[in-house]
Amino acid sequence: MKKEMTSDLPVWCFSSCVAGLVGRVFCHPLDTLKARLQAEGPAITGGRISMLGVAKSTFLSEGIRGFYRGFSAVAIGGTPATCIYLTSYEISKASLEGATGAKSGALIHLTSGLLAETISCIVFVPVDVVKERLQVQRPASVGGIGPVPYSSSYDALRTIVRTEGLKGIYRGYFATLASFGPFSALYFGFYEHFKRSVQGQQERELGPAITLGCASFSGALAAWVTSPLDMAKLRMQVERGKKNSKGNKGPPKYTTMAKSLKHILRSEGVAGLWRGSVARMVFTAPNTAITMAVYEKVKAATGS
Repeated sequence: MKKEMTSDLPVWCFSSCVAGLVGRVFCHPLDTLKARLQAEGPAITGGRISMLGVAKSTFLSEGIRGFYRGFSAVAIGGTPATCIYLTSYEISKASLEGATGAKSGALIHLTSGLLAETISCIVFVPVDVVKERLQVQRPASVGGIGPVPYSSSYDALRTIVRTEGLKGIYRGYFATLASFGPFSALYFGFYEHFKRSVQGQQERELGPAITLGCASFSGALAAWVTSPLDMAKLRMQVERGKKNSKGNKGPPKYTTMAKSLKHILRSEGVAGLWRGSVARMVFTAPNTAITMAVYEKVKAATGS
């Protein structure tokens, strides 16, 4: 088992890097819309809170570039993070199967997904913080408040570290883990279940279309269930950036996951907890579908 895992490791790493980058190129604009919907709540674009409304506002005021804010942070930091994420999942799954002597089952998939998220969040969280601060910033000329605090991904990273320290760059680490941990556990659980259902007992190789379908449905379902956790996490990460900006003083509202959920529920109602959930599903479904389809295809083509 150990020898087989060692020989597969380069294949897993290469496949996951390619898959992560390809998936993000196509789906980053949807992630930007989701972030703006969640971060600004009912105040966004004069009260319009629909995904189409935000898309129209972003395009008219900032052009295509507005949809790709924070992309460089994801391309540079998110690609190795995706590599760690998918590789950790494969290693965890293989190790648990070897330790228990059991064939892959729901508990192994759920646990492997949670472990993969725990490990990859060490890289994902700084990338996420930088990405989301860039995604939600809007200059005064396009409806924001004052000049944008960050001119690029590098400037955002440097500024956050200088003004907030490592605590700032890892703002919401446990909230991210509390959000994406359940998502990853559910996603891989759903994905492996749907894949196994289609494969049957023969475990035949699935075509790209079936892989796309299994990954897409699994991603959308897991994203919707965990949307309130993602909302709370994003508000926590973004608030610290706003607090350090000019004219944004006052006590923080989003300090812990529980307090964030409570505040959103009290101020925006139950619907507020799922604000941006459709945008999240619309982003997650194609992103997970493309990522897993490319990953499985490259992995098969390179000999794993």
